[in-house]
Amino acid sequence: MKLSVLSKAGREAILAMLAPGDFFGEGCLAGQPVRMGSATAITDSTILLVDKDQMVRLLHNQHALSDRFIAHMLARNIRIEEDLIDHLFNSSEKRLARTLCCSHGTVRRTSR
Repeated sequence: MKLSVLSKAGREAILAMLAPGDFFGEGCLAGQPVRMGSATAITDSTILLVDKDQMVRLLHNQHALSDRFIAHMLARNIRIEEDLIDHLFNSSEKRLARTLCCSHGTVRRTSR
């Protein structure tokens, strides 16, 4: 899944690329009234839609799911913060090089 937003000028910004088992749409659990972006399947996908009330019940009653969900949200928050810091302090060329190297598993991010 690709999570993205469009600017008023029509430019797309990709927020995240999700893997099998990832969650999305969790903003409604925090009271977000309108979604800010789009989720687009980029490969054949099976999506499990869980009603908000049912998800709240599951998170309260299923501790393993709750633990996994919280861990996923925290990991995503860390990635978003790292990407924001990277964007603020590094040139676009350096970010592109890091992205290309990291996507091939050749470089580990250890410092900024």
